[in-house]
Amino acid sequence: MRAALARVPSSAVPALAFLGGALSFYAVAVRKGYVPLWAGPEKEDWAKLAWSSQDCTSLSSIADLGGTLFQPLHTTRSFTQQTRRGFKYQLYWIEQKRTLLGLAQFNADTEGLPRRVHQGASQTIADLAMTGAAQAAMNSLVATILQVQTSYLRGIPLGGTVLVESVVEAPTAAQGGDRVTVRCTLSEPQSRQPYILSTAVVAGLRAATIAAPSPAAVSVSSRPWWKFW
Repeated sequence: MRAALARVPSSAVPALAFLGGALSFYAVAVRKGYVPLWAGPEKEDWAKLAWSSQDCTSLSSIADLGGTLFQPLHTTRSFTQQTRRGFKYQLYWIEQKRTLLGLAQFNADTEGLPRRVHQGASQTIADLAMTGAAQAAMNSLVATILQVQTSYLRGIPLGGTVLVESVVEAPTAAQGGDRVTVRCTLSEPQSRQPYILSTAVVAGLRAATIAAPSPAAVSVSSRPWWKFW
C-alpha cells in the first residue's frame, strides 16, 4: 500500500484528497438522509407499460382458463394506479377455482433496497389481489383487510415480473358470510419460487347490507350548507 502511494505523482495528491473528502461528505449526507443513495444506472425496461412477449403469452394462457379481467376500484390519487415508473398488473378472476390470477411488474419508482422492490410495494400488490379476490367471491361492492400476516422470503428484482395468485378459502362459521380468509403468493413466473406468502382475513360490503337512509338523515341532509359549519 505504501509502495503504491509512493508511486502517485505529487500533483495528483490534492485531487485524490479532494475526491476522498467528497466521497466522505456524500456518505455522511446519505447516512443522515439529506440526499438519496445513487444505486446505479436505470435499465430501460424499468419504466415501461407494455408487457413483454413472454408475459403476453402467460396472460393469454390465464385468460383462456375462463377468467374475467379484474378492474380495481381506485380514486384519482390512488397509490395502486398503473404508471410507467410504478406498478403494472393484469389479474383475472377464475370463478371455478375461486382464484385471482395474473402478473404484476414493479418498475423504477418501487425501489427499496438498491435494485430490489420495496416490501411495501410488493405488499400493496398482494393486498390488491386479496381484496379483489374476496370482493369477487362474496359479490361485494368493496372489500377491506382486517388482519394480515406476510412472510418475505426473498427480494423481488427491480423491474421484475411476478406471478400473482390469490386464493379464497371457504368462510368458517366464526367468520360469518361477510368475511373470508385469502391466501396470496407472489412468485417467479417460470420456476414458481415464491417471493412473498401472505394470508389475510378480508371483510366485504354487499349492497343488501346497506340500509336505506332514515327520515331523520334525509331531513339533516336537506339543511342549508352553512348550517354544517
